[in-house]
Amino acid sequence: MHESGNRWAVILCDVDAGSIKSGPSNVRDHWLSVLAAQWPDHPPPLFIDRRHGQIAARLVESYCFAAVTAGLTPLVLGGDHATTYFAYSGVRQAVKAMPGLIHFDAHHDAWLAENITNYSFAWHLRQQGVVVDSFGVREEWPSGMPSQRPERESDLVYLSIDVDVLDPQILSAVSFPVPISSHGPNTNLEWLENQLNGAVEGRRLVAADIVEWVPMAAPEDPGDDVVGGVLSSVLQLPNLYGGDVTSQSARSHAH
Repeated sequence: MHESGNRWAVILCDVDAGSIKSGPSNVRDHWLSVLAAQWPDHPPPLFIDRRHGQIAARLVESYCFAAVTAGLTPLVLGGDHATTYFAYSGVRQAVKAMPGLIHFDAHHDAWLAENITNYSFAWHLRQQGVVVDSFGVREEWPSGMPSQRPERESDLVYLSIDVDVLDPQILSAVSFPVPISSHGPNTNLEWLENQLNGAVEGRRLVAADIVEWVPMAAPEDPGDDVVGGVLSSVLQLPNLYGGDVTSQSARSHAH
């Protein structure tokens, strides 16, 4: 279990941008259970749910912007991977340099699409010049999309974890599970923790999210303990705090 400090802003996003299958909505109680088990002293979450309708995405953006300008680190829990686009946008508007995106996912989420969706958000961020470093991808990359690991360009980093990066035999409560190949890495919680620590080493974590958990996809084994392990790995990451990272305009906005 983890002690709460006063540096996190927890945003519980109980919405789904929409896809062919049922997505990660109606997960509020599961996330609250995970928070209670892993982080009893957690700060009170801000809630975003379906009642917010079409403004939900912009609320994510606004909450993340407000958190960073207040000197807090946004932690978005829930939602599908389109949520990351808007959370990143809010953070980007608040900080003085463009953060790199550390992206854990079984899917590349880089399909060319006009709309921002859970399978195109990474393409849209790349188009804006964001350096996206993907881990755990187990599907073929689109033609012309570089799959090699990029060079780091910023000391600031936004961390996004789609829980389907884990082996489906460990966590099946996702919308689009991708099996582990016979020669792929064993993407268990130990693998995730090791990769997380290496990805953020020497960098400043400015925000994080954990998305795409769908407990109703596996009602007999929704994976609360496994997702709790993912949350625990994020909370114990080093190099969380440091000097002020906000931009001058964001500081002026805060006052």
